[in-house]
Amino acid sequence: MFDPRKGARPIIIMILAVLAGVGVSLVGIFQGSNANVDNGLIAFHTFGAQGVMLAGNLMAIAVGTGGTRIGLTRGRSIASTTSAPPD
Repeated sequence: MFDPRKGARPIIIMILAVLAGVGVSLVGIFQGSNANVDNGLIAFHTFGAQGVMLAGNLMAIAVGTGGTRIGLTRGRSIASTTSAPPD
């Protein structure tokens, strides 16, 4: 879809995608259970959840603002930029 050798935007999008992936992994590994609350591992779950929300929304904005460069129509670019879901 895009070439990371073509500037800063694709690199930023890839970094945000990796951060979102790490966040999802943390949420899956350290579930929001009472046992994890008691032993303090809930911090990893919380950190992962916040990371995936922030990185995912920033990634949607980054893709939307440069969407026409990667083949998105103008309408889809605007939708990606303005409709990042509230988490």
